[in-house]
Amino acid sequence: MRFPTVLELSMALVIALMAFFGLSRRGCDFILLVLRTLVIACVSATTASSGMSVALYAANELTTNLPKTMKTVFSRFESILSDHSTIFACCPSCSCIYSPNHDRGAPTYPTECKNQSSPNADPCGGALLQKGMPIRPFVLPDYFRYLSKLLSLKDIEAHIDNACDLGLGAARDGPPTFVESPFQATFIRTLKGPDGINLFIDGGPKKEARLVFSLNVDWFNVFRSTTRGSSTSTGVICLSCLNLPNHIRYKPEFMFVAIIPGPSIPTDDQMNHFLRPLIDSLRKTFYQGLKFSSTANFPNGRVVRSVIGPVVCDLPAARKLAGLISYNANENFCTHCCSNEYGHSDHPALRTEVPLCGISSLEIPKAAEYLRESYSDVDPSTHEAAAEDDPIDSIMKKLTPDPRPYGWMKRAVAHMRLQAFAWLTRASNSQRDKCWTAFGVRFSEIWHSPPFWNPVKQLVFDPMHTLLEGVVHVHFREFLRLSEEHKVNPTPTFRINLDTGSPEFVTLLRDLDPAMTTKKLASVKSQAKHILDYLMAAVETEDVFRKQLTRTFGNYLKLPLYAVAKELDLVKNVQFGMVTKATLIEKLLTWVSLFHLPLYSLLSRFVSV
Repeated sequence: MRFPTVLELSMALVIALMAFFGLSRRGCDFILLVLRTLVIACVSATTASSGMSVALYAANELTTNLPKTMKTVFSRFESILSDHSTIFACCPSCSCIYSPNHDRGAPTYPTECKNQSSPNADPCGGALLQKGMPIRPFVLPDYFRYLSKLLSLKDIEAHIDNACDLGLGAARDGPPTFVESPFQATFIRTLKGPDGINLFIDGGPKKEARLVFSLNVDWFNVFRSTTRGSSTSTGVICLSCLNLPNHIRYKPEFMFVAIIPGPSIPTDDQMNHFLRPLIDSLRKTFYQGLKFSSTANFPNGRVVRSVIGPVVCDLPAARKLAGLISYNANENFCTHCCSNEYGHSDHPALRTEVPLCGISSLEIPKAAEYLRESYSDVDPSTHEAAAEDDPIDSIMKKLTPDPRPYGWMKRAVAHMRLQAFAWLTRASNSQRDKCWTAFGVRFSEIWHSPPFWNPVKQLVFDPMHTLLEGVVHVHFREFLRLSEEHKVNPTPTFRINLDTGSPEFVTLLRDLDPAMTTKKLASVKSQAKHILDYLMAAVETEDVFRKQLTRTFGNYLKLPLYAVAKELDLVKNVQFGMVTKATLIEKLLTWVSLFHLPLYSLLSRFVSV
């Protein structure tokens, strides 16, 4: 077994201190100086036992190779990374990346960014290099080497094959009652392979390895959160192999991780630059396959194919990754259903000659032709076999009015794909903005993800935020009020004949607060309506009822409580300023409790049973 050298341990120590404990670069330089002094002292102490010449030679070697500053440490790790990764030059302005040129040995890059945000836009022109090195480097690990690492381990390769066998069993026998693996779920066990006929998880007679990954993208503040909020953001692209069991799936040594350089989150379609090289590698492994001369369990080698299954992100990252409009937009905000008519196949821009947002039916073939060029590496003989998910022919066939009503139905993925590529073919940024406003879809490199990207099925809810951090709990209980605490019987136990929108009630409110604005008036009327609804609600037990209403009414303004109480003749001779909110709540609860007891003779003229 090889033990780390003093040199390796020293560099690992200062990097850990900087990365995990926030030690400054000057602090790390000081630690290196101390280590350098200690090493010389320790070697000098061995002079008596090892001999003067040996000790001096060892000390000279260590002091020569031991870094003096963190700059030297980073340069040595950069040489290590470059063997297994590609260091791109990323434009600080538009995030466009440029791969290195190794024709002359050392990597070289362009000095100026030539990227155009649209065909008619001017080149970016941003500077890429400083002293010959990228100003903003983007380090992307070698995806093929990552696959080779997985297949070089016997247990890992066995897990990869066992997951596919489990999925094939579910495809053959039907879905199990309890799904134990993602491969038993509908999407993966029905996903077609590169031939468009056989299942992807079926390796065939050649025993090909089939890997399915989940994709995650997120951003975080590397300098920790502050009271002022996040000022910088660094992103991460993660691939997790779903073939592996849960207890090892998310271990760092089995994940593919790439860091998106800061200092800010990429805007608009800039995320495409970071996704493009990874998606290109995935396409090669899916359609062409990657042949390894030898693996841990197959000494004679085997072909490997891989694909992205679910994309698991929080809402902002999912929208940015998929090129979809924000979740808080007024239209097209849902990735799953048609939130309005623009997500539907019956949109005029897709079936008439009248240009809308820069697209007409005459230009549809242009976008479709672009799609055909984009999928030129797909075998034409298998194109018809995947007719259901075909991004070209199915679009052209389905561009007809749909008789189904708008509402809670799934979005047409074929149309979303056409809208994305139509956005890409727009010549100017203004035309692209019109497409974006109308459809809420822009082009993303994920549309090139093999076999055919389906955001309706592949964009899944982030379980960390939705379940572990209680977002679903809060949404249902607090916002939708679907809980016992907020339960209101749709059929009231009695009716209170009081219209909070009547002129008489509005006049009462105006008399109580002459300076009240129109906005406040609407809020007070709404609260008064809610107070009446709660008073008329069904009661299970009086104690629980009083406790719930006391807490609920405590959140309302004093004005609507007083107005309702006055209309019920509960504060006849008491002025508004002479009564407290607690007194008003007690009077209302005492009054309404009479109607949950068999004392119907006490009903006033305001109540009809």
